[in-house]
Amino acid sequence: MLGRRGGALVLAAGMLATGCHSSGDETLGSAQGTAPPGTYRVTCELRSAHGGVTVALDLPTRYHRAHLRGQDCSWSTSMVDAAASNDLGTVRADLVVSLDHVPDAHPLREVYDEQAPNAIEGDDPEGDDSVLHLKLATDVPTFGRTRGDRLAWWCYCDGQNTLTRMVQAAGVRLTWTGVKSLEPLIDQSLATALRQAGTTG
Repeated sequence: MLGRRGGALVLAAGMLATGCHSSGDETLGSAQGTAPPGTYRVTCELRSAHGGVTVALDLPTRYHRAHLRGQDCSWSTSMVDAAASNDLGTVRADLVVSLDHVPDAHPLREVYDEQAPNAIEGDDPEGDDSVLHLKLATDVPTFGRTRGDRLAWWCYCDGQNTLTRMVQAAGVRLTWTGVKSLEPLIDQSLATALRQAGTTG
């Protein structure tokens, strides 16, 4: 296994091949269709790279509006973390989705660079604050058909396996956080949320 510095270099080299797209180059497209079964359509009024917009996406019905400091719009839920639960009791994990306006001067490449020094290869953390599965994809579908950037990683932070997904286009950033044991569910929910996402009104 590569050490932290080596792992970060390998990851960065692989991601550079995806191109140099700027997430602020496009305007957000219009939201499409209606919310699929098991979801409901939520909206968030915020600024994008092209002015004020109302962004809509489809979230699982278990998510409810939250009021978190420093975030424009957020929703959260609590679910059992089977991997962390034991004979002492059941452990629940908070899953949080947020939408924020982010200036073009702060692309996901910047977040990637912040995480890269702690990045390692493989599936085994090398101590606290290990960053695993760090992946940046640029010029890919994000909110509906709008192209932008996506960033994903898993952090073994403070003894917890924290999972993060970020999507950014036209100055709008979606962040979805949870735990590693719920990764398939989070990724499925993210795909559904973004499939018809866009502006409304």
